[in-house]
Amino acid sequence: MSFILKRFVNSIFLSFGIATVVFFLLRILPSASFSDVYLNPRLSEEAIQKIKSAYGLDKPVFNPIFKLA
Repeated sequence: MSFILKRFVNSIFLSFGIATVVFFLLRILPSASFSDVYLNPRLSEEAIQKIKSAYGLDKPVFNPIFKLA
């Protein structure tokens, strides 16, 4: 019984660890659409802030991961 319990607890920690690593990897990868936004000289700072707000990029990094849980 303790073997099964240990395996279960380990699988929970492993799942959380994998989800965290994938989350942060996806956050640091550049997105083509957002790089186009940042490189577009015709967009105002206000328009860029609206886009960031729409996708939640103006919030701290840990906010979305806790929102998923």
